[in-house]
Amino acid sequence: MKFFSEKVNYGIAAMFELAKKHASGYLQAQQIAEAQNIPKNYLIQLLITLKKAGFVDSIRGASGGYYLAKQPRQISILDVIEVLEGPISFLGSNQENGALTFFWKQIEESFKTLLNVSLEDLVNRDQGITFEI
Repeated sequence: MKFFSEKVNYGIAAMFELAKKHASGYLQAQQIAEAQNIPKNYLIQLLITLKKAGFVDSIRGASGGYYLAKQPRQISILDVIEVLEGPISFLGSNQENGALTFFWKQIEESFKTLLNVSLEDLVNRDQGITFEI
């Protein structure tokens, strides 16, 4: 079973690329698409969604492009997932069994804790700097 959609995988990859190049300035969609192997037209749609959420900004023109609207340490993987797919929930709305509800709530909270890793943490890991989860 694949847990996350291509939308999430591509969205995280795009945000990771923007975080890696954060100090360098703007990246054109083509640069992001090539670096992370994302179809360019799909990437542009993702960037529009991420821009509406306040994570990405852009400047038009030949010297323009996309950049993170916040510092990489201020954006978590969980943030990106929830912008693209909505809140993560392991429970349906009709869950009435107290023990099962408690169990799924614990799993949900643990899962969210694991995903609460910043883009900065991922960039540091990519550069060989370790971090604890």
